[in-house]
Amino acid sequence: MSAENLPEKGIQSEQDYEERVVTSAEDIRALGRAGWEKYDQITVDGVQMHFYRRPKQFGVPKKAEETTKKAEVGSPKKGESNRSWYIAAAIMVIVILVVGVVAYEATLPSTSSTPTPTPTMTPTPASTASMPSTSTTPTPTSTSSATRIDIYAGEPTSSTYGFGLSANSITSPGPTLTFTAGQTVTVTFHNAGTMDHNWGIVDAKSSTANVLWNAKVGSSSNPISVGGTASVTFTVGSAGTYYYICQVDAHVALGMWGAVTVNP
Repeated sequence: MSAENLPEKGIQSEQDYEERVVTSAEDIRALGRAGWEKYDQITVDGVQMHFYRRPKQFGVPKKAEETTKKAEVGSPKKGESNRSWYIAAAIMVIVILVVGVVAYEATLPSTSSTPTPTPTMTPTPASTASMPSTSTTPTPTSTSSATRIDIYAGEPTSSTYGFGLSANSITSPGPTLTFTAGQTVTVTFHNAGTMDHNWGIVDAKSSTANVLWNAKVGSSSNPISVGGTASVTFTVGSAGTYYYICQVDAHVALGMWGAVTVNP
């Protein structure tokens, strides 16, 4: 820049000017409002540098000087702005790494030795009497000699009879029992109803069906009385689907039966 390019404002040399070099749009606007004159611009490493000047002590309004000072004080430096971006980028990288580690650990198989609790049976409403209960079969109590199961008989309503694994969970039909072929089982039968009942595993859903594996307590002619208890131990036969019923006349028709599944 030379004195020949200076505007004709009664100023004869570059020493009569004060100069500023800015790069941000905000600084450019501030200098423009303060009366600075842009006289050149260049690009260095992709950054546009704008050159501004104004006369020294030649009637520059005091208000313009104050505006310029405020703009200079309030404008962030380029280095400070870059540092802020670097810090924000570093924080984002750390967060992404932490989230990735947590997500990876969540996919690893659990090594906990805590046993899985056995689901409890949900009673089937009486209105579903045409289908066996689909609730989970409870885990029988095992001993060194046999697997033990308690079966309760009763009447959920005056027109439906059923079985359950407790006196308060009697459903019509009763819950599905699941065994393994060759398994030794002891069934303890409890008559929790208001009339006589018995229990037995049969090959068909009928009071006259054949009893299997001698798995029976009481009979149609000699049922278990109200409040009575009886037990039977038997060895489960071949795999298949069977039934358990009350053999007392007409009780099967009133819903007093359940399914038996025998796995190989």
